[in-house]
Amino acid sequence: LYCPKNIINGYNRPYILPNLWISDRITPEEAQHIDLIFSEEKAVSEIVLFFNPNLNIERNNLRPGFWREEDSQMPKELVKEYKIYALDDDGQPGQLLIHEKNNKSRYVRHYIGCCKEKAEKINVKGIRIEVIDTWGNPYAEIFEVRVY
Repeated sequence: LYCPKNIINGYNRPYILPNLWISDRITPEEAQHIDLIFSEEKAVSEIVLFFNPNLNIERNNLRPGFWREEDSQMPKELVKEYKIYALDDDGQPGQLLIHEKNNKSRYVRHYIGCCKEKAEKINVKGIRIEVIDTWGNPYAEIFEVRVY
């Protein structure tokens, strides 16, 4: 139900099914990762990630006085720290492309290099997304990954 193929099924939120990949438990000794391996080498300049920010939470946005303490904190399910690697010819992580240490967004767009205007294209056989930490959940949760 929460299998790796969910991150490429075209849904970036629950619709009929969860449409979500959930990793094994993240520990200080072992981060969790998911690999996207392409059938042929691709020129990549942009990577888009959709993380789980617990869209099911109910908040009364008109009356903040009724919020619980956890309503004003980062969602525990949201990925906080992660790395993205380019995979080499034998499927092993090679070049580190991105290292985000303090993510606070559900939707994240990364350009290879500095920015959209100066994005570099790199040729890769795949990418690895390695989740190091979340805001409190012991599992990594990703809805969708897009690679351009």
